[in-house]
Amino acid sequence: MCMFASLLGSGHFPSLAMEEDKDGIGWMISVPIAACLLTQREVYVDSRLVPADYAGQSCWEFSFEIAVVSLDESYESFTTQDHSIAKNYIPDEVRPMVMVIVNRACSLLLNEQAPERVYFVTKGRNVPEKGLQKYWILMSTLEACGYEEIEHGTDPAGRTFWVMDRMGS
Repeated sequence: MCMFASLLGSGHFPSLAMEEDKDGIGWMISVPIAACLLTQREVYVDSRLVPADYAGQSCWEFSFEIAVVSLDESYESFTTQDHSIAKNYIPDEVRPMVMVIVNRACSLLLNEQAPERVYFVTKGRNVPEKGLQKYWILMSTLEACGYEEIEHGTDPAGRTFWVMDRMGS
């Protein structure tokens, strides 16, 4: 069994670097947060801003996920947006920092790329109010970056979504 240890130094916030998404169609920020020396796996918070389509209109979708990467390929690398899976790879002391990292990454991506319209959606269906808290915080981040909500609702899959436009556009 592996014990994942924090890669975040005490009182030190990791630097954020934007790079082209692996598919070359958007932008991402990947931040290492934990590692297991025993199994040679590292855990990252990956935040992405990629072109998307909402109701027949072009927009950019912001999303985030946890990536578990096997450095020596002895385990299968994977990504997840499922909290119940991700929590097994994130040390307790790191968990409060995940949404801080996501929100700072979102700010950097939006400020650098300045998309006119941003879309984001819950990954689960019928998410309870407690589970929506991280999305309310994310919406506040977008508002602080100059975006305003123009629409929100539930898509046909039962997921809550938000559409935000850059003010003054």
